[in-house]
Amino acid sequence: DDEHGRIVWLLRRFFEAANGGFVMNPLIIVGEDEFHFSPLGTGEFIAADISIYPDEAYVQPPRIPYPGPPPGIKNGKPHARIVCEVGNKQSTSNWNAKCQLWLNQVYVRYVLGIKIHKKRNIRNDQGQYHRSMTARLWDQNGYLE
Repeated sequence: DDEHGRIVWLLRRFFEAANGGFVMNPLIIVGEDEFHFSPLGTGEFIAADISIYPDEAYVQPPRIPYPGPPPGIKNGKPHARIVCEVGNKQSTSNWNAKCQLWLNQVYVRYVLGIKIHKKRNIRNDQGQYHRSMTARLWDQNGYLE
């Protein structure tokens, strides 16, 4: 979906701005569609639209390697601290549930959700359809207003 892809691309650029233009050894890594263990605890992998996590150089390794939480992404990189979900085709309730699901992982600190609603039948003076969106930010305590 082109709209979904453009929104994910733009959000990724905003998060990458925090690295100050550094490409090598950035402070944060911004990934798209990287697999994490499902918060449902089923052992399955699911992917967030965008996951933001610290570079390995800035993460202290655990004192006891096992038992411990599984790697944040399938290839063993650090856990995502921020997860972004962009909903375009899915229902608002499904988008909301998926955003809240990520908070079941204790290492996820924030979830940014953006829901793009259907185009309306009304057009502006430039011929563009009117459209609305919902943006929400959750932390471990719930939805932030």
